[in-house]
Amino acid sequence: MNRLPLLSVTLLFACKEPVDDTAAPHPVDRDHDGYTIETDCDDEDPDVHPGAAEVCNEVDDDCDGYIDDDDLEVEGRLTWSLDADQDGWGTTDPAQVDVFCTPPDGGWVADNTDCDDADPAVHPGTAESCNDIDDNCNGETDEGSIGSDWYPDADADGYGIDGVSTTACNPPAGTAAVDGDCNDEDPSVNPGATEACNEVDDDCDTEIDEGTTPDTWYRDNDADGYGTSNVTSVSCGQPSDFAAVAGDCNDEDPAVNPGASELCNLIDDDCDSTVDGPGLAAFVSNYAVWSDLSATLAAGTATAAYAWEPSTGGSLYLCEGSYHLAINAATANLDVIGVGGSGLVSITGDGASPVITASTTCTAMTLQGLTIQGGAGTDGGCIDAGTHGLDLVLSDLAISDCSASDNGGGLYQQGGTIAATDVAISSCDAGAYGGGLYLRDLSGSITTATIEANQSTYGAGLMVQDSELLLEDAVVIDNQAGDAGAGLYVTGSTLDLSASEVAGNGTASSSSGRETGGGGVFLNDSATLTCSGSSSFAFGIFQNTADLGGGVFIYDSGSVLISDLCDWGSATGDNTPDDVLLMVAKESYGSYGSDQTFTCTASGCL
Repeated sequence: MNRLPLLSVTLLFACKEPVDDTAAPHPVDRDHDGYTIETDCDDEDPDVHPGAAEVCNEVDDDCDGYIDDDDLEVEGRLTWSLDADQDGWGTTDPAQVDVFCTPPDGGWVADNTDCDDADPAVHPGTAESCNDIDDNCNGETDEGSIGSDWYPDADADGYGIDGVSTTACNPPAGTAAVDGDCNDEDPSVNPGATEACNEVDDDCDTEIDEGTTPDTWYRDNDADGYGTSNVTSVSCGQPSDFAAVAGDCNDEDPAVNPGASELCNLIDDDCDSTVDGPGLAAFVSNYAVWSDLSATLAAGTATAAYAWEPSTGGSLYLCEGSYHLAINAATANLDVIGVGGSGLVSITGDGASPVITASTTCTAMTLQGLTIQGGAGTDGGCIDAGTHGLDLVLSDLAISDCSASDNGGGLYQQGGTIAATDVAISSCDAGAYGGGLYLRDLSGSITTATIEANQSTYGAGLMVQDSELLLEDAVVIDNQAGDAGAGLYVTGSTLDLSASEVAGNGTASSSSGRETGGGGVFLNDSATLTCSGSSSFAFGIFQNTADLGGGVFIYDSGSVLISDLCDWGSATGDNTPDDVLLMVAKESYGSYGSDQTFTCTASGCL
């Protein structure tokens, strides 16, 4: 309130007229804001009166009865955000942001930059950490030089190399948390490895082979991984041409060692001191590639022989056992070897085809150490060597119980050569020629042989046509022909019978009703037979029977018989009815005995 000077007051009172007590009272406006106490709700504050701007100050500025947030016209309110996690930072969620003069209860703050208002550890100003979270709400995750050091780990053994690292929260591909790997190309070398005796620093402690015991190494000349104990070396590192394992029984052959599979090949492949084994079978090609056929060839049965046909030339080895096979050498030359000999290895057919067939592409064949039986065919019941000129080698062979509807019950061969030794052909039959063997248009020899108990119409033991053959140290015995040549039928051929016996053979009555001939030998078509004996042994032609020519029947004028110390029997051992019959001369000779030397032609025997 303004006060006037005293003088003025005196003058006023001196000049003042009498007061009219009946006049209306003067309005009071103490704060001089233009509003009297009748309407001014605070006449002590000139900023408070009707019409004043309502502001946030906890005062009813416009005297409308509403203070701050209760007054819809309040000015100056602030923006507040909900701080649900009570970390002092408000949410960025617009749904949780409002304006107030005074924030309501429940955690409201003036900030709205908290990017995760459910986690009090996440808000602006927080230090970023490795947790895949934007801890400081700057829009980036795990940024900055934080996390761990990671080291390149090329060999993935859990240890990285020194000197190079990457700082990251999560391990980059191909890294490890631990360094110190001294050879990051070898996963067996790292600080966590156990030191071994190998001339390598396995555990990366800068020392080599510490605390280890040197190894013994064995000389390995053939580099098959197995050495011989005859030559050794003691060291931590493996010397050149040495192996860690001994036991190689042939250190010059890499296919022979304790880890090899035993094959049927006359070799102790697996070094167990046992050579081969029953039931094993193997094929080695001409390129020295071995194949184990044990299981394959075991599939044959007595009624269904396994038909085996090699795709290339080579040798089939059969170890001890009985095999039911029909072998066809259809593509190239083939050898069949029975390991252990004919007494241990047998091949039996099923009676539907020859046991062994040599097709035209097979020009050479060796059969060794086998018993061959139970085959059947038109020509060649056990062995069909074909007509194309095969070079055939037979040794330690037993051929039996085979049949041919035409020729060669045991063996049929036309053309080529034959070299047979230590062979036996027995109990075979043919419908026409060669119950045991039919040989035509060839040359060769059969030595140390037994031709026994075979049957056919002609040449029950052996039919030789247009050939040159040596039959040496042979026994041709007990063969039966239906017509001629029970032991041997020789036509158009030269046969040398050396140190051999043709005995006990006979011809039955001819199916045509005519007389049979040549119980021992029948010669025809300019054939020549030379029988060479010895004064010390009974080699010759004896004890044979036929209707004509019990020993030898010479059918034509061109055939020749030469006896050189040959035995013809005597008394009960003589041929029946005679030793030699000349068909053309119609002469019979029956008085020959032991160690006889003479020659028979069409004109007679001298």
